[in-house]
Amino acid sequence: MFDDNFYNKVRNIVEDELSSSSHDLFHVYRVYKNACLLIRNESVDVDIVKTATLLHDIARVREDMDTSVQ
Repeated sequence: MFDDNFYNKVRNIVEDELSSSSHDLFHVYRVYKNACLLIRNESVDVDIVKTATLLHDIARVREDMDTSVQ
């Protein structure tokens, strides 16, 4: 099981990356909270789900700024 230190590091990375995105940290936390509610009674790797929800929009800023696919 991942410890709080791991999640704090991930949150800091996400906060830094999403600081200029329309998909802000509040969006990520809403997704995180909903995922935690959904998995309460499921047989899943909780650490994977939590980490995935925190990172799900991590590349959004760079994607939005990429003009090569316009």
